[in-house]
Amino acid sequence: MASIRYQVELFWLALGFFSRLPIPNNTPYSEGRMNQAGRYFAW
Repeated sequence: MASIRYQVELFWLALGFFSRLPIPNNTPYSEGRMNQAGRYFAW
């Protein structure tokens, strides 16, 4: 279950990076997480 939550957080980071849509405030950010969120940029 933790891995699903991690993937959802990565999706939120990607969404927040390419849009003005608000993302949850408790979404952790780090440079490493942003690199891993790249898999969701195409979505």
